[in-house]
Amino acid sequence: MPNEPEHAKEKRPPHRERHNGQGDHEGAAHSPEEFDTKNPQKQVKKND
Repeated sequence: MPNEPEHAKEKRPPHRERHNGQGDHEGAAHSPEEFDTKNPQKQVKKND
């Protein structure tokens, strides 16, 4: 038969390494206390 389909493995290019930013953990970790100044529920209310 002249139109024999090729196997799927022959059609596809070889696998390449994939990189995304989610797996890269560069830098230092932050502690939750660093964000207390921006959290409105943890702000100390001033009595004027």
